[in-house]
Amino acid sequence: WGIAVARMLRSNRSLRTVDLSGQPLPASHPAADPQEEARAVGVAAALGHAAARHWALERLVLSRLELPDACLEALVAPLAAHPALSALDISCSSVGPLTAAALSELLLRPSYLSTIVARGCGIDSDGIAAITSSLRFNTRLAALDLSDNPMGVAAEASAPEVSEPDSVLTSPVVAAAEALASMLENNDSLRQLRIARCGLDQPEDPTMRKKSVTFSLDGLDEDDHSVGDVVSGSPDEDMVSPGDGNTGEGDEAEVQSEGGECQGGDEEPATPKPPAPPPLLGQLLGEALSKSRACGLELLDVSGNWLTDAGVVAFAKGLPRASQLTALYLRDCGGVGAHGELASAISAGSSLLLCDIVDEPLLPADAPPGRASAASPAAGSPTTGSLQLALCSNRWAAGKLWSSLVSAYPPRVAAAATLAFRSLPGATADEAPLSELVGRLLPPLVCARLSAWPATAVLPYGGFVQWLADFFCGAWDEAADDSPFASLVRLMAQPTTLRSEQDSLSANPSLLEVAGSALLRDKRRYRKQPKAKATVPEDAESLRSDALHRLASIVDSLSALEPGEEAGSTAVKETLRGMFAATCRVEDEHEPLHVVLPPELHVSAAEDVLEKTYRLEMQGMLRVEGPDAPADMAHTKPTFEHLPHGGAVLASGRCTFDDWDYFLDETAPDAWREWLHCLRWLSVGSSSSVLCRQETLLESGETTMRYEVLLEREFSAGVLRCALTAMQSNGDADGEAEAEGDDADAIAAEGAGEDMAATEDQDTTDETAADCNEVAREGAERKAPRLDWSLSALQVQISPSFVPPGPLATWHDTEPFKPPDGGTEQEAEENYRAATPRADDG
Repeated sequence: WGIAVARMLRSNRSLRTVDLSGQPLPASHPAADPQEEARAVGVAAALGHAAARHWALERLVLSRLELPDACLEALVAPLAAHPALSALDISCSSVGPLTAAALSELLLRPSYLSTIVARGCGIDSDGIAAITSSLRFNTRLAALDLSDNPMGVAAEASAPEVSEPDSVLTSPVVAAAEALASMLENNDSLRQLRIARCGLDQPEDPTMRKKSVTFSLDGLDEDDHSVGDVVSGSPDEDMVSPGDGNTGEGDEAEVQSEGGECQGGDEEPATPKPPAPPPLLGQLLGEALSKSRACGLELLDVSGNWLTDAGVVAFAKGLPRASQLTALYLRDCGGVGAHGELASAISAGSSLLLCDIVDEPLLPADAPPGRASAASPAAGSPTTGSLQLALCSNRWAAGKLWSSLVSAYPPRVAAAATLAFRSLPGATADEAPLSELVGRLLPPLVCARLSAWPATAVLPYGGFVQWLADFFCGAWDEAADDSPFASLVRLMAQPTTLRSEQDSLSANPSLLEVAGSALLRDKRRYRKQPKAKATVPEDAESLRSDALHRLASIVDSLSALEPGEEAGSTAVKETLRGMFAATCRVEDEHEPLHVVLPPELHVSAAEDVLEKTYRLEMQGMLRVEGPDAPADMAHTKPTFEHLPHGGAVLASGRCTFDDWDYFLDETAPDAWREWLHCLRWLSVGSSSSVLCRQETLLESGETTMRYEVLLEREFSAGVLRCALTAMQSNGDADGEAEAEGDDADAIAAEGAGEDMAATEDQDTTDETAADCNEVAREGAERKAPRLDWSLSALQVQISPSFVPPGPLATWHDTEPFKPPDGGTEQEAEENYRAATPRADDG
């Protein structure tokens, strides 16, 4: 059969792909007879030479042939001369020293080979060293799959004889990791590298092993000695019999000193130097990424190699330098202790969009909505969900947070997922019934108990794509028919939902069950398409200046009010009404463009400064309590006096945290005055940031550009922030462009009038120049007006280290809200005007 295939390749020169997966050529296990083995090698060599002369061949698949090393080497070696071969698959064969050398030679040749798949080929540490040594100089190979190879094991023939069995200096797994790291550091052509389940497990540190306990009972005198006197805590120490002072068996009674003289047996021998601790494998790989001159990796699969939490953290430090890495698979490489550092590394500038680590859920998979979990993380532990938040931030910045994320999937996975989604009953290209999907993942009773959605709820296609990336990323291994993603596709192709009578999930729910539960519990992530990420506009400086002028005018209006003006007076109402937008103009307008501002602090009325901005901080941080607080500032626990006819009144003390009512009663703040304090502070010396985003108006459906200017300034207790928002519709933009054209015409007309005044007679000149100047004035009047800026958010963020000056003091007693050093409100206003340049001053 092998000779027949070779003849076919020599006769037919037009084949571009040849797939011989699972074919018995030559014999998978040649007989022990040397003649039979030589015949098998000859058949493989004939097949290799025939493929090498088939110049139209671009893809050769030899997976699951189970060829021995000699046969595989004879088949692969002639391919080094092929001028067009771009993909080679030799999975499930035996890659020994011969084939490894042939692959190394193949990679050193100037060929078009861009993809090599060698899964489950038995490549050991020596083989990977040979292959990666040639990859340091290869500039063509783009994809390399070496998964399921025992790289952490050395070949028996090359295993070195070492005196110290626990030595890690010659450890095969360290040698393999160093070879991979050297390749990553020097190769800039690889785009995909898969080394999953390769035995790259962190070696044990011999210095951390517990010392064994050895007992010596020789010569034990039970009248004078106890067992504890003859216990040695180290196996390296010589065991000395306490009865007669002789050394233990095999030890000399005397040892030579440095000078050659014999020392008595009472001196202990020199302690051997402990072996050096092994390097962190994750650190080797991470440092290689950070040192790479031009790392072009887009996909890296290290899953199934136990790197430990410390190794994952060390590896994560190199991620920001891998600027093109979009998919990283680290499942079963560490525990949850590394999630926090990994999320920080992803947020620190990496371009990752896909990661197969699923965050530990805050709630059990089968917990009803709204019920807290007893297993929620303790204070100080990594934030649950931080990985997903970091990935979502990267997807948002790349514009791939919804259906466009499917472009980051492998092509076959994207096609299978799309087809499976549209095959659900009642599905369209844009949405599918939610019950049809979760009903194939969870039993009906579990769905009914967990779901808070109506039976008619739908799942958008973009939400489905996002859901797949969150839970099945890395589980869509194309080479495994039993992968979770393959199971999901088969379930979605079923004509009906599950009919199980199970009313709860198992103690260890599967990935499919956890993912299905997340779909039912989610309220927004997979239901609503997120808006585009806000960007910095080109005219940011002019917008900032425009917003600051508007803020200064608001402060002037508030300062013009009489000090004793009632909050309900007409003057106060008219002044405050113009500070905020009249109606909600776009969807989700309460969500600021700057993510540092929480949506809860959106302001639309004067009272929001008290009910939202102040209350958020007041109820939790008005007083100080704890062991570090001064004794006169700590809270006193409230005591109650019981009334004769029932009930009780507060006799002494105040509530531990909620002093909001006390602040209102004692201070009686006016909303307009608090606005004056906050905005006056922000009008001077604030840092600013300008963002914009295109949105759709609710009433007309027209496209508008939303601008937001964030002002921020620190004070002694924390940070004060406010946001001003303005809208510019397409009509406004067209008017502005038209006004700019009118300005140009007006300038030209004004120049023409001046020229005519210098050349024509005086009467005609005066009349014509007056007409031209009138055109100039009309153009200036038609110039697009400034954007209508309104206050949209106000935040008082108190520093956790802030300590009030007294037991009844709060952050509200600091300078922005009260004049410093007992000054008056008039002095504060004078200081503000002295520090703020006025518009009428130029």
